[in-house]
Amino acid sequence: MKAQDVRRLAIAFACAVALHEIAVAFIPRQRPLENQEEPLIAHVTIARIVHTPTPAPAPTPSPVRILAPSRTTAALRAHVEPVKHAGAKRPTPPKVALTTPQAPIPTGGQGAGAQNGTDSGSLSDTSGSGSGTGESGAGNGAGICGAVDFESTGLAKYDPQSGEYERTNIVATVYYADGSSARIPLDWIWYYKSEDSDPFASSTVPLLFQFPPKMQRATEPAVIQYIMAHTTADGRTQLNDRCPDIPPPPASAGPQPQL
Repeated sequence: MKAQDVRRLAIAFACAVALHEIAVAFIPRQRPLENQEEPLIAHVTIARIVHTPTPAPAPTPSPVRILAPSRTTAALRAHVEPVKHAGAKRPTPPKVALTTPQAPIPTGGQGAGAQNGTDSGSLSDTSGSGSGTGESGAGNGAGICGAVDFESTGLAKYDPQSGEYERTNIVATVYYADGSSARIPLDWIWYYKSEDSDPFASSTVPLLFQFPPKMQRATEPAVIQYIMAHTTADGRTQLNDRCPDIPPPPASAGPQPQL
């Protein structure tokens, strides 16, 4: 190829490029997408899916439970211990040598009544009676007016380790001389060798007071201190329940159903 042909080809290519640029300049450019208006939505429908819970079955009525009858024991009056006070001894006459013989001084015993009573004769609620023989005498008093009742419900619980029956729900009621009373639950356990020796289960067994543990006695309330102060070592009360303001012992009641 000659040099002239090459020159012509180069000029033609340059002219073609120039014409292309001129043509592109006259073509309108398309606007960017962000400047275009969004189409309007005339109506929107939203479908909502709701889960319908499975209906719960109707509850089955519970069977009616009937409890077995429970033993309810009426209050029991503490066993009374008769109070016996020793009569005052006749004073011994002084050993004085007298020139003139004197009448002999009687040395028979004098009976002294309890509770500051000065009456003689049979036992009463307010005075004592006394009798004396030889150089000694003996008097019987009526004791301080009052009474102690104990009550408990149900049966005693058997302890297989000790082999004894235990009661932990005993309540004491104390009646004072002026007719007032106090009711208090006991905070210690009463023990019995068998059910037959439990006075709350057998009406033929006398009710004897069981003292609290020795380490616990000093901290017991005043009502318990009053009971212990008027109870013998074997559990018998020294109170006189025949005074006018003291109610009679409660009547026994049979088993009652527990609803």
